[in-house]
Amino acid sequence: MSGNTKELNRSLKLLPILMIGVGGTIGTGLFLGSGRILNDAGPGGMVVAYAFGALVMYLMMLILGELVTAMPNAGTVQVYTTEFISPSVGFLVGWVRWIAYGIIVPVQFVASTNIIGNYFPSVHPFVWPVLFAILIFCLNMVPAEKYGLFNIWFSSFKFILIIVFVLVGFATIFGFGAVDATGFGNITNDGGLFPNGMVAVIMSMMTAAFAYSGADLFAASASESANPEKDLPKAINSTIIGLLVAYFASIIVIISILPWTDASVNYSPFAQVFVRSGINAGFHIVNIIVITSALSSANAFAYSATRTLWSMANYEQAPKFCSKLSKGKVPINALLFVMFFAIVGAALRFLMPGGYAYLFLVGLTGSANTVLYMFYAISLLYFRKEYKKLGRDVKDLKFKSPLFPITPILSIILCLVLLGGMYWNPAQRQSLIFGLAIYATLYFGRVIYVKIKGDSVNPPKTENLIV
Repeated sequence: MSGNTKELNRSLKLLPILMIGVGGTIGTGLFLGSGRILNDAGPGGMVVAYAFGALVMYLMMLILGELVTAMPNAGTVQVYTTEFISPSVGFLVGWVRWIAYGIIVPVQFVASTNIIGNYFPSVHPFVWPVLFAILIFCLNMVPAEKYGLFNIWFSSFKFILIIVFVLVGFATIFGFGAVDATGFGNITNDGGLFPNGMVAVIMSMMTAAFAYSGADLFAASASESANPEKDLPKAINSTIIGLLVAYFASIIVIISILPWTDASVNYSPFAQVFVRSGINAGFHIVNIIVITSALSSANAFAYSATRTLWSMANYEQAPKFCSKLSKGKVPINALLFVMFFAIVGAALRFLMPGGYAYLFLVGLTGSANTVLYMFYAISLLYFRKEYKKLGRDVKDLKFKSPLFPITPILSIILCLVLLGGMYWNPAQRQSLIFGLAIYATLYFGRVIYVKIKGDSVNPPKTENLIV
């Protein structure tokens, strides 16, 4: 088939699109994962790891920005690779993208369950993922414009937390609060900037890169944007600036107040900093906001995973029933599938010891995102070639990736470095190998199926994708 005649509602404005990207990104990767990175890599290593992740995110946003502005589509890279390379590659990329998005939903459910279980120990922990799934399902069932409004309110708590955290943190650093000034001594104390060496920094890069997972979520809203050519470039630039300011302002506060030896994967460094700043109730406040933050992120990823699955179904790369739209033009069956997967994924918490389920899922989604970013870059290389074949002038593009082709090539190289770092890290190696095995099975399984049954997918022509 050449595409889908059914359309999603084009009703999302700039702010909801921006909040899907920024709000979906900021979550447990920053509020919880930063403690692990500080403890593993040290203060300087934490800055380097997050800076590396930021560079990978920045290049990806520039690349994806050009693609989705020129060709706004809910399937994005799955549609692009189906057109530019082959339907089998598009099938693989679509499922890798769905895995990257879909797994983060149970990751956030597990993180939230771990925290809320401390306050309600008598409630069976599996109850919480089920309740979270019902909540996210209800939020995603509303039409696009109302979903955008809910997401704005849902995401606002984490922004308030970061603003208050940074203000309280700098007051503590310079001695404006009830405690003595901490200064910046903790950055170089107890072994210096890189107490565990550069190997520890490299091994922490994937965890830091995971903290930026979701920066590309705005792309899933491209087919529901009221004005994609105008709003998407603004959303891209604002997402990049917003994430960099939020992350690095928070990191400066954390490494200045919290000694790296006291950081832990079991506690949010945000909560620890509040306690050290004399706000003992801050521990519980942060826990509550981390839960809402995790659910806000799960909400955004469920939205994007649903649109990805819906688009794949319309290209006969996923079960056909997932292409069904509700009266409000919401992909209802795709949403049900995502929620079922989220509950099953969260159940891993009860099958794996300790915090292994969370770390395994983080590693799996990290490898999927990295492979996905590589295909973004490959798609841009193909797109520029096809764009010129059509007699179009690159100057006419509303959003251009700078320094082409250096940007996509550098992005591919950095992604390969990330995958190498995962293999080097024993805690992430199993996730990487498991993920690569799944991707190989998907691709070769599709190739074999096409040889036996034939392929009915007729990719849309590039000129029909470009707005």
